[in-house]
Parts: sequence; C-alpha cells; structure tokens
Amino acid sequence: MKKIVLGCLILVLLSVQLGGYAQEDRVVKDVEAKVIGVKGEVKYRPAKDWWKFWLWKGLESGSKLKAGDFIITKEDSQLELEFINGTRVLVEEKSNAEIIAGKEGEGNSPYLREQTLELKLGQAWIKTIDSLSEVTRFKVRTPNAVAGVRGTLFSVKVSDNKETDVSVQEGKVAVSSKKDNKMVLRDQRLHVNRQGDLKKVKKVKNNHKEWQKVKDWVKESKEWAKNRKKKIKKELKQEKDKRKDTNKNKKDRENNKNKNNKKSTDKIKRDKDAKDNKDKIDKEKDNIKNKDKEDKFFGSDEDRQREYDRDRDHDRDRDHDRGSSGGGRM
Repeated sequence: MKKIVLGCLILVLLSVQLGGYAQEDRVVKDVEAKVIGVKGEVKYRPAKDWWKFWLWKGLESGSKLKAGDFIITKEDSQLELEFINGTRVLVEEKSNAEIIAGKEGEGNSPYLREQTLELKLGQAWIKTIDSLSEVTRFKVRTPNAVAGVRGTLFSVKVSDNKETDVSVQEGKVAVSSKKDNKMVLRDQRLHVNRQGDLKKVKKVKNNHKEWQKVKDWVKESKEWAKNRKKKIKKELKQEKDKRKDTNKNKKDRENNKNKNNKKSTDKIKRDKDAKDNKDKIDKEKDNIKNKDKEDKFFGSDEDRQREYDRDRDHDRDRDHDRGSSGGGRM
C-alpha cells in the first residue's frame, strides 16, 4: 500500500513539474516593475518557478519583477513598486499579489504601456502622475472586480472573504465586475461583495484612518510625481518627435522609392521605344536591301517599265508593218 501511495505521489510531482515547464514557455519575459523600497519581510516566487510552492525568495530595493511573479508581504511589512509606465504602488502587510503581463502602448513607449496588478489579498495604494492620467493605463484586478485608473491616487483592499473596497482620494476610478460598473470619484468609497455586486458609493473624508496611516507615503509620492512628471513629459515629447522623424524619413524613403520606380519605368519605356525604332529601321534597311537584290536580278521598276514600253512599241510597229504589207498585195 505504501508503495502505491509513493508511486502516485511521484506521478503527481512529475505531472506538476512538466506542467511547470509548459507554463514557463508562456511566461512573458518583459520587466514590468522595479522594487524601490522594502520594509520587513517581503518575498516573491518567480514566474518560471510558479509550480514550486515551497520556493520563496527575498526581495530587496532595485530588484526587477516580471509578468507572473508572485509577491507576499508578511506582518508589519511593506513593498513599494514603480511600474515602468510611471505608476507607483505601495503594497501593505499581509498581502498577496501577482504582476500581470502588460500590453504595449503607442510607439512602444513604456509610459503608454497598459499594466495590471492582481491583488489576491490585502491592500495596495496606487499613485499615478496626474498629467498622464488620461494616457496612463493601470488596473488593479481582484477576485471579484477590476479598478481602472481614471485619476491619480486611490487604494484597493481585498478582505479574507474575497470582498473588495475601492477608496479614491484624488481623481476618479472606474470599477467593474461581472454584474455592473460604477465610477468612484474623489473622497468616495465603493464596496464589492463576494458575488460581484457593487454597493452604493459612499462619501469618505480625506483624514480617514486608513489614509492617515500612509500619509507620509502620500506626501512623498506626490513630491515624487511632481518631479517625475517633468522628466516623463520631456521623454514623451522626445519619443513623439522621434516617431515623427521616423515617419517623415519613412515617407521620404517611400517617395524616393516611387521616384526611382518612375525613373525605372520611364527608362524601360525609353529603352523599349528605342528598340522598336531600331527594329523599324533595321526592317526598312532589310526591305531596301532585298529590293536592291530584286532590282539587280530583275531590274529596277524603271528598267522593267522601259522594257515593257519597248516591247509594246515593237509589237505596235510590227502589227503596223503587217497591216501595210497586206494592203499592198490587194
């Protein structure tokens, strides 16, 4: 009996491992975020080792996270991330989250990249740069809802029983579930139950105790956003100008290509006309040459006409002579 149980356990482990290799092939290799601060005990499991449930590695400032990486924060711990599109996230203690594969934005700009954090348990605070709120694409996905950024500062909390709370301090956030969708505005809170029902939006105060516990982070992130905004706007302008120059160069190359094609077409036409003209001249020369040969053998048209005229005159004279002779005998 023990051997049977052991054999089944080995088969299960092998199947999980093979499944892990298959999953690894699907893992996106792009870096989605970097760690900018760690407090307490924070660990992660790389996407490629998702099936190794016992394997957890420590995170430190400067670490880079890829799609599929799973994060846990222990008690009295925090993790601060900066996503490559400029979004800053503070993950609270006792939280479980996963980095989701992003989608490329216009011109492959990192600041226009659509990125997502899946919060399975715990709480996260999100700060985007206000001037980029219309182009920054960031979502927080929970077990029963999706919160999409339409503003600059908000939080998402997932309880042990899988219920979601979204609280907005600045801007607005679009919250959706399988059943409904609502917009949460500044100083408002929305509760989503386990079944995905969106409750009535409630008014809250900025000095709510949950916001008070991260007031230092809020203050620091606002200052960071102010400085970061200038750099990002400058880089976005440079990227736009670069794309514009690239498009202009591409258009110039296409125009030059069209001009070259036209020149090539014109040259082909000229060559064809020259060849046709040469063929026509050669044919005329051949006709003249053949005519000269005929004239040499048969005589020219003038010679044949003169010979014809002589023969005609000769026949006429002969007929005249005969007529005269006949008349004399009678």
